[in-house]
Amino acid sequence: MTDYDRVHPQWGRPLEQYVQAWDINSLQTKPGWGSHTESEIRHRARIAISEICSLGGKNRSEYNRKTFVELGYPELVDGCLTLIKIVRTSDKATPFRYEYGYLCFRIISISLGVCLLHRAKLFDAAIDRMRAESASQAKMLTIFSEEIAQLFFTLLSIDEGIDRSDWMLGLRDVNRQFGPSQLPFTLIHEHMQLLSLLFSDQKDFSRALFSAYCPGVSAVIYLLWRCVKLCHDGIFDNQEPDLVSMFCHIYNRYCLVAPTCDEPILVLIYQPNSHWWAEPHQSSVDYEDEREKIILYNRRMASTGIGWLSRPSVFLIPAILQFLLLGLCDGVEDLLPRLFGLTIDRLWMARTNNEIPEDEVFKVCLSTVIFMNAALDHLTEKSYSNQSVMTKIIDTLVHHDIVDFTIQTLFLYKCPPSPSEELDNCFANGSIRMFEAASKLIPEEIFRLKFKATTPDLRKYICQVFDQLQMDGGHAAGLRRFDIMTNCILGIGYALGMEEDLDNVTGNFGFCIYARCANPYEWAPRQYLCSNCGVMYCSIMCQARDWTQGSMREFHIMSCGNAMSRVERPWMQANTKFGPNISHCSYSAQFWHAEDVLEGGVFEIGWEECMAWLRFGGILAIAKGKFESLGQNIVSLILGHDELRLPEILRSLRESDSREDKVIRYEAEELKKHVGIVRQFGTTAEIRIRRDCEEAEAPCVGSIKRKSKNEEGGGGRSKKLVAIATREKYNDKVASSHRNYPGLRAQNDTTRQNSLCSGTFVIRSTFLSISVGEGKLPSNPKVKRGVVGAVRDLWGGSCVHFSNFGPKWELDEYKIAKAAMLAPDDVRIPVNICSTANKLALQAVPKYADGQPARTVYLWVDEEAFVLGMLPAVSDPKTK
Repeated sequence: MTDYDRVHPQWGRPLEQYVQAWDINSLQTKPGWGSHTESEIRHRARIAISEICSLGGKNRSEYNRKTFVELGYPELVDGCLTLIKIVRTSDKATPFRYEYGYLCFRIISISLGVCLLHRAKLFDAAIDRMRAESASQAKMLTIFSEEIAQLFFTLLSIDEGIDRSDWMLGLRDVNRQFGPSQLPFTLIHEHMQLLSLLFSDQKDFSRALFSAYCPGVSAVIYLLWRCVKLCHDGIFDNQEPDLVSMFCHIYNRYCLVAPTCDEPILVLIYQPNSHWWAEPHQSSVDYEDEREKIILYNRRMASTGIGWLSRPSVFLIPAILQFLLLGLCDGVEDLLPRLFGLTIDRLWMARTNNEIPEDEVFKVCLSTVIFMNAALDHLTEKSYSNQSVMTKIIDTLVHHDIVDFTIQTLFLYKCPPSPSEELDNCFANGSIRMFEAASKLIPEEIFRLKFKATTPDLRKYICQVFDQLQMDGGHAAGLRRFDIMTNCILGIGYALGMEEDLDNVTGNFGFCIYARCANPYEWAPRQYLCSNCGVMYCSIMCQARDWTQGSMREFHIMSCGNAMSRVERPWMQANTKFGPNISHCSYSAQFWHAEDVLEGGVFEIGWEECMAWLRFGGILAIAKGKFESLGQNIVSLILGHDELRLPEILRSLRESDSREDKVIRYEAEELKKHVGIVRQFGTTAEIRIRRDCEEAEAPCVGSIKRKSKNEEGGGGRSKKLVAIATREKYNDKVASSHRNYPGLRAQNDTTRQNSLCSGTFVIRSTFLSISVGEGKLPSNPKVKRGVVGAVRDLWGGSCVHFSNFGPKWELDEYKIAKAAMLAPDDVRIPVNICSTANKLALQAVPKYADGQPARTVYLWVDEEAFVLGMLPAVSDPKTK
């Protein structure tokens, strides 16, 4: 056992022992003290606090002494600074080597936080939140850290926030409106001594904060940053030449171990002062420390938790990589493959989950490429000879799709607002240099063989670049983007040794982007071309399979389905040279988004999501109406899973004999059958359809006047009955349209005399009524039969079958058959007619696993202009 491993008689336990006593698990339970013991401990603590405050030269006792307030003395910071400087080993300051120095630093951080919350008048609110939410001491300290971090984030996000924070820290008073001057925590040179202490013991600093549970450290980092900034700007005098360098080291160390709540503060500190980190600062303590830094980073990146130490923010990756990879030391090369892989995976995750805006993701990716390139250049310059490690680096780049990552990132980047911001050009050049540096690590033949599988992808990307150029119309911005993307793809291809494979890949033909295409190397005409990103397929089958079966890393889903989910249908028709029917079939499903600011915009979603809305949408609305947001949140959990889940959770809601509860239970059972969970659903549906058909064809109850021979069409009683039924089913506006607009009743005498109306006319009329407003369906069978008879009298026999259509976007062949009182086979004829007329979209659904037959989903995709054009005589009844 070394001297460092023994308990010091004055400074307590060493680092390896005290971190176990101060970890988060040790703070989960309260100690079993009695009231007398706790009172005695609190009394001794107050005496110690008073003595520590006296070290600073003053002793103030205006504050109430209870809980955290006992630490709210500015002199406590100065006193602990005096004590922490005495912890030395071999004439070197090592405050974190023993427990004494760690406790002093912990008191400093908590005391700073308490004082700042007091001065911001937020301390009482923080105490109330601790009492309401905390169940343990660890949770209480977490809330304390979150309140401090939120305070600094607010100050940095508002005007005059920096000046106000300086006033709260007692550094300077530039604005009298903040209040009277605040008492400084200590002299300015004492703050610089604290920074020097942390820098001299930076290795143990990061180890202690990673292993122990230390709240409120963001207050210390923020205080040091403001002091260094003021000294750097010449406001304060300071003789230390390496002040900025020392702060950068402490900042980088804390980024490795910072909790989630402090990450936004660190990002706001880094961004406006990024030039401080422009030059690499040598911070190597020893060989073991260099390895520990990268190991800490890898452990944080591989973390799957969401607690105190989870995955670091994407915004912190550039600062951390700059700290780790610039000036790389010997002996850490074997850790680089895992570092590269975890970093690329984290960036993939940020892009697929849309964690941050696209332009910010691009900046982070640009910095990542630059620092990874620096690490690869370092291996080449020092002639690193371990072929096993370098082969692992190349395998990691291939396994984590580095080629797709770089090119897709460049594809997704939008044009810069000004020519001076050439980030895309810098990213393209940096990517090419990175691949060139990687090609020098292993023999050329092996390197080309490992990336050989990416050749088809590069050829497809080149084709997409030409397609986007045609879509842009040859504008200057489009030509610039074309040059940058072409140079990037060709440069990467040449670095990978694919010169011959990339020749002559342009023209009127392209390659199918679907990874599992049966003929991926055969050229196909550009018939199925996405209007938004230029992705090309050889057939509709490859389109559908790529969209429904591809992962979030696939280029088309990444570009159109995630980061840029909105496309314009006219572009698709103009660039593919196909009619509207094939344009509709080019995506899984499309529906009109009435609130979209872009005319002609549509969303595209997978058929699984479509079926999920059909399956759970009704019961979600019922649960919201019955149980408000509580029931909606519970039921919405069902929609958040990829696999089908039975809605047993509905049974945990409050039960009663009300009608709403019966509807919820009935809908739950019906929706189970709807997706094929119960095999008897087909039989039940057929029986119900047959029963509805028989009921509809039965003689109507009551006298309904048959068709009149006057020119206006229909008798007065029939028209009134239709208006009443329409008002009950929809609203007053629809009833008014049926009454006032003669085009909805009949076009001429020939149309009225003809008992069979065209399917297109019927669907248009029905879609018009549905688009104006939605209402409850008539529940009385007598009223239903009356409506059927009246509609037959006015419109003919065919119109009867479509008078009870459900709301738009919720149609399939079984629902239409039930509403129209027809057999499913008879429904397909008018629906196909309407599809040919470009009034709805059809989507084939594959067979279910239990052998249920394939079905078809019908989705309305009509334009709003068409709906408004069909109602020239409709006006708001209230305005009449």
